[in-house]
Amino acid sequence: MPIAIHLFGGAGAGPYKGVFGGPGAHNGIAVEKTTYFRELERVFGLFSHEMHAHLIRLSVLYEDLRIEVMALSRPHLEALDETSVSYRKNYFLRRSICTLCEFSETFRRLDQNEDFKKAIFWVRHFGPHKTHADEFELRLTKCIRFFDTYDGIIGKVRNDLGGHFGETTAREVIKTIAEAGYGQLRWFKDTSVKRAGVNFDFAEQITARAFMRHRGWRSKEGFARHLIRVVVSGYAHATRAVHVLVLIYLQERFSYESRIHSTGRYGRRTQCQRKTISSSISTRS
Repeated sequence: MPIAIHLFGGAGAGPYKGVFGGPGAHNGIAVEKTTYFRELERVFGLFSHEMHAHLIRLSVLYEDLRIEVMALSRPHLEALDETSVSYRKNYFLRRSICTLCEFSETFRRLDQNEDFKKAIFWVRHFGPHKTHADEFELRLTKCIRFFDTYDGIIGKVRNDLGGHFGETTAREVIKTIAEAGYGQLRWFKDTSVKRAGVNFDFAEQITARAFMRHRGWRSKEGFARHLIRVVVSGYAHATRAVHVLVLIYLQERFSYESRIHSTGRYGRRTQCQRKTISSSISTRS
């Protein structure tokens, strides 16, 4: 049998409420949004190249993870559910684990970067958010602790499935393929337009078996729930850590020049100019 479909609740279901909503989901409540514009070379390209490489990688991985977790949580996405709803959710679970693994590696390397340590020092002693420095550092520390705790299982599943379905994993599944039972393949042909297609429905049973290789003492359903909790918690920690990085560094880098300010449901906009204190790790660019 494939991984149980009922393990995947809808958006905001049960203990995951407020996590699957993610940034930008405000349930109709009026919120303030600020959009900054600046040449990316002036934000990232003039100094501290190693630190900035980690930051832009985190930015891409965060957006990837947001999409993956949203697609995992939605009860229906018609365009992606042709094989089955559960296969789509299994797919995005695999992709989100892969992204979490890369996020963990990148975040840890950023935390060890000397320029980033200087930026943290400046925030604590001189920055406009210095009164919140303890809270910010706590959030970053909790993020690192989370990945230290779950890197083992994240890494194992990622090695099997995160980089798509490798030959080694396929060979391992073949060893126990007799336990998979019946599989289904659907072939369709449209003679009017001379077009054909196929759905490998049995692929879900294959990936489910690959998932279960690392379940240890847990039941199949328990292990699936455990992986979902890891992904949801990882997304929550990644979100908090990224918000801190924006507040202590990226917001200032983008806000040297003009910004568009929108507030409320109806998007009232005003143009404004903003000057901020330069970073301690560079001269004003």
